[in-house]
Amino acid sequence: MSYVAKHPNPLGSALLGAWLLVILFGQWLSRSKDLPSAGTTLLYERNLRFRSQPESFHVLVTAADDTFALWIESTSTHEQWYISVRDLAVHNTGDVVLPMTAVVAGAQWALTNNGAAASADLRRTTAGALVLELTIPACFGAVARYAFPVARMQLNSERALRARLRAAEAERDHMARQLAAQTKQLECDREAAVRAELAAAVQRIRYEACVRAASEGWTNVYRNCEHLVHDRH
Repeated sequence: MSYVAKHPNPLGSALLGAWLLVILFGQWLSRSKDLPSAGTTLLYERNLRFRSQPESFHVLVTAADDTFALWIESTSTHEQWYISVRDLAVHNTGDVVLPMTAVVAGAQWALTNNGAAASADLRRTTAGALVLELTIPACFGAVARYAFPVARMQLNSERALRARLRAAEAERDHMARQLAAQTKQLECDREAAVRAELAAAVQRIRYEACVRAASEGWTNVYRNCEHLVHDRH
């Protein structure tokens, strides 16, 4: 089974300054790996929302052989958490046990399509730690539940710069979406204005045609009256 990681869309010329800033940061930081990895990247979702958290998070899921890893970053504080999972039994909080492949697939589905079928929530414990809770449907209506306590990572200077880079990318993408929406609105307004001008022009042409027809009609009536008067004399 193959998976494709998602990447942000390129920015237009109107955001050239922000784009160049991101490129410069990216070139400097590309000398080493960006995110923690346990093998193949299965999922990289940005700005994910969880029911129990007021902020959004970036989430990375990787896997290699019998291990998969979760990396989470806060978009507001840039704090990062990480866990590498090998023994699923330690994290099982229900009565249903699923194989590693099913849990990984369920985690991807829950993170990208958070809903009734499969759900993911990021909860904070009384001690302040974060726990990613997964609810994955199994056969015959059974439900598997897993909880993954993620450990907070120490932010060194490089990770801090990478967090700033991701924040700049997120801001760039937000500005790009705003620009696209404004451009589309301007195009719609321009089309509406053109249609209004065309409608006004058509109405004006019809009015002028009516006036011209009425004028010609009265002219014909006047000429007929003149002919009648002339014939009587």
